[in-house]
Amino acid sequence: MLKVFSGEGDVGAWIQKVELVARLTKVTDFASFLLLYLEGNTLAVYLEMGDKEKTDATVIKHDKVIEAFACSRFVAFSKLRSCKLTGEPVDVFQMRLGEWPEKVG
Repeated sequence: MLKVFSGEGDVGAWIQKVELVARLTKVTDFASFLLLYLEGNTLAVYLEMGDKEKTDATVIKHDKVIEAFACSRFVAFSKLRSCKLTGEPVDVFQMRLGEWPEKVG
C-alpha cells in the first residue's frame, strides 16, 4: 500500500505511485486523496497553500510538493553522471537512467 511522504526520498517516484493507486481505486478527488498521505514537511507545505491551491491537484503535485522536495538540476546531473549498473537487472537500470535526463531538464 502507499506510504506517507514527509519530504525524504524520491518525490517524483512517490507521486507516480500515488497517481497509480488513485487510478486503480478510481479516486475522483485526487487533491483530497493526496492530502491523506502527506506528513511532516510536505504537510507543512500543503498547509501554507491558499484555499484555491489546495483543491488543484496539479498545483499541489508540481508547483508545490515537487518544487519543494525534488533535487535541483545540478544534483540530478551529478546523479546521472554517477549512475552505474550495480547488480540490478538491465531494464531496471535503464528505467532509472531514463529518469535523470528529465530531472536535469
